[in-house]
Amino acid sequence: ADAGRVKVLETGLGTGNGLLRALLKLDIGTPKDKKIMIFGGGKVGSGVALSLNEAGAFCTIVDQSSKIRIRSKNVKIIDLHDREKIVEEILKGLNNGK
Repeated sequence: ADAGRVKVLETGLGTGNGLLRALLKLDIGTPKDKKIMIFGGGKVGSGVALSLNEAGAFCTIVDQSSKIRIRSKNVKIIDLHDREKIVEEILKGLNNGK
């Protein structure tokens, strides 16, 4: 039952929507134009990335790239074992893309 289509939508998109509402309620603000790295691209991670992407964020998912089905121009996927690329992406985010 955990892998059913309804459960995937409920878990992934519901969590992403909840995160966006929490950011606003806690006065953290909107993720628009922010770079966000998500470790884990399963139902929840992919759902969060989609929700943040729709809100204008640029997301990077770190996971086994062969398992992730999400495709969007503002969602980058880095393989879990590519440490150099992960560090490079973190440093880019800390330096505002420079």
